[in-house]
Amino acid sequence: MDKNITQVVIVEDHKLFREGLKALLSDKGDLAVVGEAGDGLAAIRTVKRCRPDMILLDLSMPKMNGISVMKEIKNQFPEIKIMALTIHDSDQYVLEAFEAGADG
Repeated sequence: MDKNITQVVIVEDHKLFREGLKALLSDKGDLAVVGEAGDGLAAIRTVKRCRPDMILLDLSMPKMNGISVMKEIKNQFPEIKIMALTIHDSDQYVLEAFEAGADG
């Protein structure tokens, strides 16, 4: 794949929202969605398989929450950038995400 293309994995348990994000990103010439997951455990498997440059990660998911997924991924692949997606507006929740390794 072109080195100027950022490879992205989308991790979101709501399929419709995940598909919407994928459609938005597909219009960007410098981004390529290389994987998707609908829960935390699938997220870790997908990241290990795809080795993306960046992950769009929902923080509220089944099977393993986004904070735990983030810690696991950052522990194994610290170079992968993680952008947290959340509906929570609590400062504590946002701080927890950054402490776990969120890049944005």
